[in-house]
Amino acid sequence: MDRPSKACLSRHELAALHQLSFDPRQPVSASHRQLLLSMKLIKLNAGQLSLTGEGSERLKRERPADRTPVYRPWGLPTKA
Repeated sequence: MDRPSKACLSRHELAALHQLSFDPRQPVSASHRQLLLSMKLIKLNAGQLSLTGEGSERLKRERPADRTPVYRPWGLPTKA
């Protein structure tokens, strides 16, 4: 399924993008990987996934207050 790069992401798709921003070796479902690649939010380089400039900008625009986080790496503070 292809979507424009500006299309809304589900909370699970956004979580996958966040996971890749913290650890590119993090396993991501094949469907999320394919979608994020087709939206040009991530790229495959030397067998490793990484965020594109557009993917990084997308994460900056998506504020935690806008959505409920579904993934938080250990050690990061949570908002009360």
